[in-house]
Amino acid sequence: MSESALLREVMKRVGAMPGAHPMRRNSGKRRSRSPNGCETGTPDIEVMLRDMRVVWLELKVDKGKPSPEQLEWHAMARAMGHRVYVCRSVQEAVDAVQEVQDAD
Repeated sequence: MSESALLREVMKRVGAMPGAHPMRRNSGKRRSRSPNGCETGTPDIEVMLRDMRVVWLELKVDKGKPSPEQLEWHAMARAMGHRVYVCRSVQEAVDAVQEVQDAD
């Protein structure tokens, strides 16, 4: 499965989860900011949950690895208390969102 196909399926499956609203944030490789204002390294999907919680999903296929810019962004977000996941399948993405929904 390509990364774009994975993204489409994750958006569909996570979007069907009660209390989850996924939004695409990454629009591919870029140098600093995209037209939507996202910084380099921003994960592919932001998922808004109830109670002001947010989950960030970075999608990778096969043996793809996050870039240094992505790892830097992930570290910054985690240091601020955000949940960031690198997912290689639709099920991993669903499980990550469910984990945060179930936390409390």
